[in-house]
Amino acid sequence: MSRTRQLIALGTLFAMLLLPWLNFDAEPGRISEVDNRQLTDTPPLSLWHANDWVEYINDRIGFREAAINTYQDLEYAIFGTVGVPGLHAGTGGEIYTDGAHWYNEGIVTGLADHVAAMQTYCEQRDIPFLYVIAPEKSEVYADNQAPGYPTGPRPVTKRLIELLEEREVEFLDLTPVLVEAKNETGERVFNRRYDPRHWNELGAFYGVNAIIERMRQWFPQLETNELDDFDISTDFAEYAVNSKFRIDDEYPRLELKEELGSPDVRILDDARISYQHRTRDETSSKSDGPRLLSLSGSYFNPKQQFLGNQFKEMYTVHNYENVADLDYYVNIVRPEAVVFTTATYTINSDFFDTETLETRVFSPPLAEPESVSSELRSAEARLTSNGLMRLCVLAEDTDDPRYIWLQSGDQTYDLRAREWGYNLYDFNGGDEFSEEELETECLMADIPLDEVYDWDTDSFADMRLFVEDMSGTLSDWIVEIIQ
Repeated sequence: MSRTRQLIALGTLFAMLLLPWLNFDAEPGRISEVDNRQLTDTPPLSLWHANDWVEYINDRIGFREAAINTYQDLEYAIFGTVGVPGLHAGTGGEIYTDGAHWYNEGIVTGLADHVAAMQTYCEQRDIPFLYVIAPEKSEVYADNQAPGYPTGPRPVTKRLIELLEEREVEFLDLTPVLVEAKNETGERVFNRRYDPRHWNELGAFYGVNAIIERMRQWFPQLETNELDDFDISTDFAEYAVNSKFRIDDEYPRLELKEELGSPDVRILDDARISYQHRTRDETSSKSDGPRLLSLSGSYFNPKQQFLGNQFKEMYTVHNYENVADLDYYVNIVRPEAVVFTTATYTINSDFFDTETLETRVFSPPLAEPESVSSELRSAEARLTSNGLMRLCVLAEDTDDPRYIWLQSGDQTYDLRAREWGYNLYDFNGGDEFSEEELETECLMADIPLDEVYDWDTDSFADMRLFVEDMSGTLSDWIVEIIQ
C-alpha cells in the first residue's frame, strides 16, 4: 500500500474515532426517545463515580441513537425479526412483548407485602384503596402468539393473586375484563403492531370502567364512561414506539368531548418524585367524585381522560419506586381514594427494588397523647411556587425515633426517620435551604400551605411535633415558625 493510501486510511480511521466525540451530547436532562428514559447526566469528577462516567459516555456518545436504529433495520432485513428490544413477531402480522415464563419469588412477595402495607396505611386513615393488575397483550390475544413464548395468564400474575388474597388486599385483575371486551365487542383492546406493551385507548376505556365500577362500593355517585362521551377516530403509526422500525399500523383514538381542567394550585409540580420515573399530572373535572391519588405507570399515564373525568380532582404519580413515598403524597394531596396500578410485565427488579419494598415501614396513626408538652422547637419555612410549605424543624436532641408526626389543627402529617436527621423524604435542598442548614439534623416536610396558614391574620396555625422512640415513649414539642 502506498504512503498516500496509508495516510488516507489512517485519516479515515481517525475521523471515525473522532466524529462521535465531536457529536457528544452533553445536554442536561436529555430524554432519549429510543430508550424512553432520561440519559445519564454529568457525574461528579471522582474515582468513586467511575462506573457513572462509563454510563454517561455510553449514553451520550455521538450517533448513538442512529446506530441503534440502523441495527434494528438490519436485524429485520437479515433475520426477519422485530428490531426492537423486548418485542417479537407473532403470526398474522401481530407483534408481542417477549414476556417470561419465570418470576422472582422475592419480588412478587415483596410487592404483595408492600401493597398490603399501603392498604393498611390508607384504611387507618379512612381512605379507600384499590390495587389493579393490568395484563400483557399475549394474556388477552393468545391465538397469534409465536411458538415458544408464553400465552394466557402469566405465572407471576397467578402467584401475585394468591399472595394478595392471603393478605386480604382489595384488588382487581383486568385480564378477564379485557378478554370479555375483546370477545363480546370484536374491538381491538391491544393494537396489532403499534405499542404492544400497553393497551390501546379502547382497552383503557373498558379497563377503567371496571375500576370505576369496583369503586362504586365506596362512591356510588361514580358513573362508568360511555363511548358517546368521546370523539372516536383512527390514527396511523408508521414506526414502532421510540424507534424507526417500520410497522404501518392503524389504531383507535378516543378524545374526551369535554376536556379535563387543572386544579387552581398544581402542588405536584414542586413535589418530591423519583429521578428515573417522574411523570406526574393533575386534572380536574365537573364530577362530584372524590379526590383521587393514582399511582400508575405508562399503561395509565398517557390516558388520563378515562379516569380523570369521574373525579373532581385526580393527582397522578408515576408508580414503581415512588410507591414507597405513599405517605408523602397522602400528606400533600389529601386524597379521598387511592388507586395503585401495575402491569404484569413490570413485576420484576427492573421496576421494583426488593430492598425498598422489604424495608419500607409506614407510620401508624398518631394516638392521642395523654399530656402535651409546652417546650418550643424552632422551625424554618420556605414556600415553593405552587402552594407547598417546605418546613425544616430543628431536631438535634431527638434520639432514636421510630415514628414522627407533625400536627396542625385536625390534620396530621407523617414524617420519616432517616440515618441523618429525620426527613420526610430524600430532600434535594435546591435554593430553599443552604448547605449549612441541611447539615443540621432536622425534620423536613412538605405541607399544603393553605392548611397551616391563615391568610386573614397573616399567621401560621399552631403546630406540634410528636416523636415516638423505639421503646414506645412519645415526646412532643410546640413548633415555632421563624419568619
